[in-house]
Amino acid sequence: MKYTKKKLAYFMLETLFSLVVPVVLTVHECMTCSSARVRIGVFGAAVALIAYYAVKRLFIDKRIAELKGKIVHLKSELIIETDAAKIVNIEKALGRAQALEVVTSSIVPIGLLAVFFFVAKSVEAGLANFAGTVGFILLSAVVGSVFAVLNALTVASKNRSGNNENG
Repeated sequence: MKYTKKKLAYFMLETLFSLVVPVVLTVHECMTCSSARVRIGVFGAAVALIAYYAVKRLFIDKRIAELKGKIVHLKSELIIETDAAKIVNIEKALGRAQALEVVTSSIVPIGLLAVFFFVAKSVEAGLANFAGTVGFILLSAVVGSVFAVLNALTVASKNRSGNNENG
C-alpha cells in the first residue's frame, strides 16, 4: 500500500484529534487546577494516555489483525480437511488462536478502564472541573475515530495504473 496525500492527511487528523487535542486539553486543565495532587494526577493521566495510545496503535492493533487472519485461515482449512488427525490439530490451533485473540482484544477496554480509574483516583478533588475537559476529550476522540475510518477507507495500491496521488 502506498500513502497518498489524502491518506496521510487523514492519518494526521486522526492523530491530532485522538492524541494531541486530548493531551493539550488535559495539560491545560492541569495548569488551571489549584491542587498539586490534581496537577500531578492529570499530568500522569496525560502520560498514561499517550503511552496507552502508542502501545495500542503500534502493537495491539497489529496483533489482533494477525490473529483474525490466522483464525480465518484455520477455519477455511478445517472446512476442507478430511484427515481426522489433521482436523484435531487444526481444531486445537484454532482454539488457541481464538483464545489469544479474545485476550488480546480485551486488553483494549481493560487498558482504557485502567487509565480512567487512574484519572478518577488522581483527580477526585477537582473532578467537577475535570468533567468538562473529559467531555471535550471524548468529543475529540470521536472526531479522531471518524478520521480513522476515512483513513481506513482510503486504499491505493502501488500497482494502480495512473499516478493519481489524491487517492
